[in-house]
Amino acid sequence: MTETSDPATGERQPERVRRRSSTPPDDRPVSDALLKRITRYSGTLSTEAVRALEQELPFFAELSADQRAEIQLIIQSAVRDFVTWVRNPEAPHTDTIAGFKLLPKGVGQGLTLQQTVQLVRSTLEYFELVMPRITHNERQRGLMIAAVLKFGRELGFTAASVYAAAAENRGAWDTRMEAMIVDAVVRGDRHADLISGASALNWDPTTAATVIIGTPREDLGLASVPAVHRAAVSSDRHALAVVQGARLVVILSGELESSASIPPSVLDAFSSDAPVVHGHTVGSLVEAPDSAAEALSGA
Repeated sequence: MTETSDPATGERQPERVRRRSSTPPDDRPVSDALLKRITRYSGTLSTEAVRALEQELPFFAELSADQRAEIQLIIQSAVRDFVTWVRNPEAPHTDTIAGFKLLPKGVGQGLTLQQTVQLVRSTLEYFELVMPRITHNERQRGLMIAAVLKFGRELGFTAASVYAAAAENRGAWDTRMEAMIVDAVVRGDRHADLISGASALNWDPTTAATVIIGTPREDLGLASVPAVHRAAVSSDRHALAVVQGARLVVILSGELESSASIPPSVLDAFSSDAPVVHGHTVGSLVEAPDSAAEALSGA
């Protein structure tokens, strides 16, 4: 602190001296003013980003208007999350994660993980291009581009985790639905839900079906179900299967003239120490309870 003279009284007055920041300019974080500017333009940025995606990604134009609108909202949320993340790198990407969960919907309605990765990459590339329009100098540009790259990596992991969770949930749902269908067939139920549930599992409800019952291989146990699935696919068929206690029940698509017609790879999921029986082939899944009743009578 120094002293100066008051022109009116001649008295010495203390004067505060402005001190320069001890933090070098290149080491300072992105300024709040710049982050506020980005937040203010988040709507415009997301709109322009969607236009860029329409030109760059062929599949984007094939999406429904609702999906494109959802993606625009996700991009806008990502911009807000980006600002929050720059201020606090430990902050979770709450809005963006919620947005990504809108994408992997039902089969054929959502985006694949690969398409989502393309969206993230193309959007980040777009933001790298528009940074000069938002920043005022080279230092800001460098800081922002580095931040975008780091945030993009975080966003990629976020997308992967969301899709992994969606796949896991879908797998659990498929397993429950498959068990319900096979159980219904064994009980003799013929309700309409049987058809709709099987269709959701990519089973053609009009194809012929045969029920096969036996004991699962001891070394496979519950793993005999996916083993049956793989075996059926390798034989150009479809299969619904479930382990019921000590019993493995399989509904196999296609005609079976005799036990010898059962694909060996399917039989391999059954124990060779116990009999494997099957009912007659029926015209569709709705009639499968008849095949199941015949198989159960011989089990």
